[in-house]
Amino acid sequence: MNTSLASRLTSTFQQFGRKEGFIYLLGKALAQTTGGRLRLIRYHLVAQPVPPSPQERPLPPGARTSIGFISPDASIVSQFPRPQEVIARRFANGDRCITAQTDGRFAGYIWLAHNQYDEDTVRCLYRLADPAQSAWDYDVYVDPDFRMGRTFSRLWASANRQLASEGIRWSFSRIAAANPQSLDSHRRLGIQKLFSASFIKAGKWQVMIACAHPYIHISISTTSRPTLLLHPPRAK
Repeated sequence: MNTSLASRLTSTFQQFGRKEGFIYLLGKALAQTTGGRLRLIRYHLVAQPVPPSPQERPLPPGARTSIGFISPDASIVSQFPRPQEVIARRFANGDRCITAQTDGRFAGYIWLAHNQYDEDTVRCLYRLADPAQSAWDYDVYVDPDFRMGRTFSRLWASANRQLASEGIRWSFSRIAAANPQSLDSHRRLGIQKLFSASFIKAGKWQVMIACAHPYIHISISTTSRPTLLLHPPRAK
């Protein structure tokens, strides 16, 4: 083994850990050797507690930045960093969007779903076992020009205030195992890791291996998908 390869392997294992590092390298090798036709995608399913009281005060009236829910026909939607058909489908599913705007410019957003979330990268449905006290957050995004400020924390503060007012105690999400920085950021918000799920995709074929029921699922058509039930963490 040459020195350069050994150095990259050491760096990968230091960043991800032995198990996750091996899976990460396996995924890269599969994609590279098959020209992207065979992919390994791994997610960590996590739950984040919703504080019963706000940790950051709302923005004062007249502030340059505003944060709140928007309607599907809001003009700011045209600035969203996702295809418009994707955004339209989210609203059609009943999902809600908390958006940060500064002087009329898009600064960031958080999407919230209730009851369930239909994964858009792999075929999988995440269903909340206790929807009265649970929500699903996804696609948390801050525009690069605003990442040095407080947009991220303000978005979460707004989301937590809204969820707490609705009696929500836990917000669930999935984090790509290939993005340890995101996992670290969420750890600072007090997340609890529930379990992991890996998906191997090859055309219409998909195999899921998860640490939760149904554990293994094989589908050979685009209409077949597994359902993962997410329970709130038990009190420690």
